[in-house]
Amino acid sequence: MKNKEKYREQIENIVFAGSTIAVTKKTGEPTICNGNIRCRECLFCDVVDLGCHEARSAWLNQDADEIDWKNVPVDTLVEVLETGDAEWRKRYFAGNINGRPSYFQNGATSKTTDFSPVQLDDDGFIRIVDYKNM
Repeated sequence: MKNKEKYREQIENIVFAGSTIAVTKKTGEPTICNGNIRCRECLFCDVVDLGCHEARSAWLNQDADEIDWKNVPVDTLVEVLETGDAEWRKRYFAGNINGRPSYFQNGATSKTTDFSPVQLDDDGFIRIVDYKNM
């Protein structure tokens, strides 16, 4: 299921009201751009290579299926967007810490690091890398 399908009712309400769609980094939910959200709080704001319009289009067509991180193998390639990051960073999944996804830094894996994994911060995002679109 794509985001445009999962959030269809919310998206229609926003568009039919004559507004533009924004997505909050904190919740991942669609909201009204420039109404309920500041640019720095929007998922589309930090997409360096794309403008808001292109980032919005990409998000609408992105897979919205929830990932059960308990079933994702350690060392799976993921992308992480932490608070303050300007772009997604490739990392390796390190399992769950206190029920939250974690990852290894700087290209390390469970086999190549002596450092503890980093727990995804409250405002961060993590997604599995889609090899088909690389």
